Amino acid sequence: MRRPSITPPLARTGSGYSSAVYAPRFLGMVVHLARRKGLVGDEHFGVDGTLIDALASMKSVRPKDGGDGGVGGGNPEVDFKGERRRNDTHASTTDPQAQLARKGAGKESRLAYAGHALMENRNGLVLGLRVTAPHDNAEVKAAERLLDEQKQQGIEPDSLGADKGYCQRGFVQTLRGRKIKPHIAKIEGRTIPGLDGRTTGSKGYAISQRVRKRIEECFGWMHTIGGTKKVKVRGQDKVEMAFVLAGCALNLLRIAKLAPPEMGAVRAWYGKARPDGIERVRESLDSGITRDQNQDDNHRLALAHCARRPRFMRISTAC
Repeated sequence: MRRPSITPPLARTGSGYSSAVYAPRFLGMVVHLARRKGLVGDEHFGVDGTLIDALASMKSVRPKDGGDGGVGGGNPEVDFKGERRRNDTHASTTDPQAQLARKGAGKESRLAYAGHALMENRNGLVLGLRVTAPHDNAEVKAAERLLDEQKQQGIEPDSLGADKGYCQRGFVQTLRGRKIKPHIAKIEGRTIPGLDGRTTGSKGYAISQRVRKRIEECFGWMHTIGGTKKVKVRGQDKVEMAFVLAGCALNLLRIAKLAPPEMGAVRAWYGKARPDGIERVRESLDSGITRDQNQDDNHRLALAHCARRPRFMRISTAC
């Protein structure tokens, strides 16, 4: 008889199915958990993008027509000074899906992917994540797809906050057609129908512009702690999986801080300094003298928490 595999599906990174299906599904489960706890607001969202450095060096960028690749064996000496390299004429031999991109005018170009995130404004939880090629219109198209994913779940926000990169006529008209208020930072001197003084002068617009910057904090955590500043995998599917899993970890940490296990009832019932507090909780659960089922669940959570942290039991014996 064939033994079943014990490898979890998320660990099978060699399959495109895992990277394309399991990671977004896991993010959906985490968001659903936050919704059950009442931590997600469905009225006001924010969207933004970031660059994810690819696992490839600039030396790997070669002409697509098979030009000179340099000399020097495995680590060739490549002199590309004065050479005009573009995505339509050059590609990386290490990670062909990565493209040349720069953060802004005057910045150096590097091989990267574009990461996009959709955030709810109530608690700063990430609702959707996507990785695309870093072309000019990538942010707008990714934002529309992230909103479409939320619409499939029956969620349509009242407003969407974004920076000047989303200040485009077509995107604003798309939001207006979906009855979403475009709280987008306006570019001075650019006239866009649907984004006038009636919108930019409202109180909600000012709040959205202030709160939307919290998404940069999400990117900062994902880059420094989640390891997405320079990913350790190659290929857009695997990069997206790493990006989505980092967002899931961030959401779980936020949920744990916003809605920790309820142990206050145990402390209030037995006191903070009683040495027999833990034993009394166990005896009450065994004898069934607690007040209701919810209180029993809180006590079990408290005992499980103390079992994982013995030091906590010594400091607060009543848990």
